[in-house]
Amino acid sequence: GALIAYGPEKDAGLNRVLKDVAAGEGINYKPYATRAGGTNTKSFQDFAENPKTTLLSYGLLGMHSSREIVKESDLRDCSKLLTETLRMKRV
Repeated sequence: GALIAYGPEKDAGLNRVLKDVAAGEGINYKPYATRAGGTNTKSFQDFAENPKTTLLSYGLLGMHSSREIVKESDLRDCSKLLTETLRMKRV
C-alpha cells in the first residue's frame, strides 16, 4: 500500500487527511516513521508561509541500483490516495 510518513517536518493534520481518505476509499496504506532529511520538506517550510508538508511514498527494493523493484499495487494505491485527496479538495 501507500506509505504515509510521520516525523519531523511532516504535518500531522495533513497526515490525518490522507489516512481518512485512504480509509474512506478502501486504499491500502501503512504509516511509517522517518527522521529529518532525505526530502525537501524542510526547504518548503523555511521559505514558504505555513506550508503543510508530508511524505507520501511506496516501498521500493534496490533503490539506486540497476534493478529497482516496486509492487505494482503499492504504486496504484499511492497514486489513488494522492488523486482522491486532491479530488476531494481536502488539503
